Amino acid sequence: MRQYSCNIRIQAPRKRPFFSDDAKQYLKERLEISNLDKISGQNPFALPLTPFVQTFVLFTSAVAQHALESGSFPAFDNVRIISSEKVPKHPGEIIVTLASPTAAHLGNKFILDAYNLSFMIVSEFTKPKFKRDKLDELTNLHLDNFVRMTRLQTKGGYSSRFMLREAFNRRIPLTHLGSGHYQYGFGCNAKIFNKSATPNDSMIGAILTNDKYACIQRMKMAGIPVPLSNVAFNAQHANDIAKEIGFPVVVKPADRDRGEGVTVDVREMNDVARAFENAKVYSNKILVEKHVAGICHRLIIFKETMIYAYSRHPASVIGDGVSTIKKLLEKERNNELRKAKHLRKKVYALDEEAIFQLKIQYCEPETIPEKNQIIYLRPYEVQGDGYNELNPDGTKIHSANVDLARRAARIFGLESAGIDMISTDISLPWYDTGAVINEVNFRPQVDSESKAYLERLFQDGQSEIPIECFIGDEGAITKAVERLKELKQKSICVFLTSHNITLDNKGEIIRLSDVNGVFRRAEILLQDTRVEYLIVVLQTDELLATGLPFWESPKVTQVNSNIMDASNLGETATSGNAERLVNFLNGNLNGTKIS
Repeated sequence: MRQYSCNIRIQAPRKRPFFSDDAKQYLKERLEISNLDKISGQNPFALPLTPFVQTFVLFTSAVAQHALESGSFPAFDNVRIISSEKVPKHPGEIIVTLASPTAAHLGNKFILDAYNLSFMIVSEFTKPKFKRDKLDELTNLHLDNFVRMTRLQTKGGYSSRFMLREAFNRRIPLTHLGSGHYQYGFGCNAKIFNKSATPNDSMIGAILTNDKYACIQRMKMAGIPVPLSNVAFNAQHANDIAKEIGFPVVVKPADRDRGEGVTVDVREMNDVARAFENAKVYSNKILVEKHVAGICHRLIIFKETMIYAYSRHPASVIGDGVSTIKKLLEKERNNELRKAKHLRKKVYALDEEAIFQLKIQYCEPETIPEKNQIIYLRPYEVQGDGYNELNPDGTKIHSANVDLARRAARIFGLESAGIDMISTDISLPWYDTGAVINEVNFRPQVDSESKAYLERLFQDGQSEIPIECFIGDEGAITKAVERLKELKQKSICVFLTSHNITLDNKGEIIRLSDVNGVFRRAEILLQDTRVEYLIVVLQTDELLATGLPFWESPKVTQVNSNIMDASNLGETATSGNAERLVNFLNGNLNGTKIS
C-alpha cells in the first residue's frame, strides 16, 4: 500500500442469501459508485474465502471508502485482506482483517466509524427487499451525519477531495500535516497545499480579497475596471449610496461567500432597506454596489496562467422540447431524491421568486421550453447553482480579459486565484463591453482544474527523491556514511538517518524532540525541502511492523544480517527478519503502515 493503513476486523455473518444485484444498483444509483463489476466480480486476495464472504467484505469496503472520501478523508489506496479466521463457538462465521488506507494526524476513529456504518448498510442486502426497513435511515440520516461531521473535522473541503485524488492517481506522495494542510511530494520536490491555496499566496493579498470593499478599492487603484460601490453603515446610508451611484444596485455583505445575504437588481428606494436588513443577518459590513449587466465568469489563474474558466448562471432548468417547466423541475427533483442525501444538489421550487423570474422571461410553469433553452429560476447565481464550462484553452475568452484576470491576481500576490468578471460577451475585450471584475477569490474552489494545477506544480514529473537503504549493524552505518560523502562530492544535498541518529548534509547531528525510531525520523526528513537524497540505515526490524515511510521501493544494500529487535533494542532480531526486511523494501512482501 502507498498510503498509511490501519487494520479493520469484519465479522462476516454466516452464509445466507446476498442480493448482490440490488446492492449493485444501490451503490450505482444512491452512492454513485462506479466499477461495480470490479468490486463484486473478483478476488484479488487469493485467500480461501467463500463467495458470500468475499462479496460481503468487498461491498462493505466500497461503501466505507465512499463514506470516507465524501467526508474529505483521503482514503484512496486499495483495501487489502491480510488474514481470515473462524469465529470460536460461531460455526460458519469468519473474521476478516483488512488493511484500510488512512492518513496521519486524522486518527483511525474515522475508519472504524465508516466501517461500522457500511457493515450495517451492506447487511441490509442479506434480507429480502421488503425487510430492508433500515436502509433509508442508514443512508439519509447516519451516512449523511458521518459525511458532514467528517468534513468538519478533516477541514479538507471540496477542493481538497479533487486535488488529493488527482495527486494519488499521479502517484504523487501525500502527507497530511494537520488541519487540512497536505504535503504533495517528498523532500526538495514537496509542495504544501490547503485546499487550492499554496505557500506562495500572499497573506496580505488573502486578507484584502476577503474584504470585498478593500478588494475593489485595491483594483481601482491599479486601473482595473470595478463596479461603483461603498460601505453602508445603516439603511438610510444605503439609500443615500444607491441614489449617488444610481439604480439598479446590489446589496451584499462585504465579507461573505456563496451568495449569502446578496440581493441583486434592487431598483426602488423602498427595497434598499429590506436588502440591507437581509445582508445584515450575515455581516455588520454591508456593501452597496452598482449592478452591472452581464453574466459572471470565473477565471481560474494559477502561476500566471488561466487554467480553467466557466460562466456562472443562476439556478435554471434546461428545456427538452417536450416537458413543461414544472415537469422538468419534478424530473430533476426525483433524480436528486434517488441519491443519498449527502450527494444531492439543491433543486429550487416554483416559489414566488421563481414565478417572478419566469414572468420576466415571458414564461409560466406550464410553458414548454425549446430543446436546450435555459430558463432561469433566480435573478443571480449562488455557488452550487450551476455553470457552463468555457474552453479551458481560452478560445472563447478574449486575450485582453485573460490578461486583466492575470493582472488582478498579480496585484494581490496570489499564485492561485479565482477572478470573477461580469461581461455581456466574454469573447470581446473588457474595454469594449464595459466588463468589470467584482471579486478576486483567494483559495478558489477547484475540481477538474486540479489536473492543471498538478501539471504545473510538477512539470518535470518529479515528486519524489532518491532513497537508499543500508541494512545491518555498525558496518551498515559505515557504508552509509561513505555513501553520504560520495554524494556530497557531487553537490547533492543528502541527509542520513538511522533509528537513533540523524545527520544533515554537512554530517552534523540534527537534534529532534520526542522522536524515536527510523520511521518517524525518515518521515521528518521527507518533509524537509532541503533534502535531495535520503539515506536510511536500518539496524532494527522496525519497518516490518510500521511499514514504509516512503511510497516507492528504495535502492537496498544489505551489508549483513545483524539487525536488532526494534521492540527490545540490544537483542538480536528474529532469525530471517533481515532477509524479510530486504524483500519488504523491494516490494516482494505485503506490508501495512500505521498512522
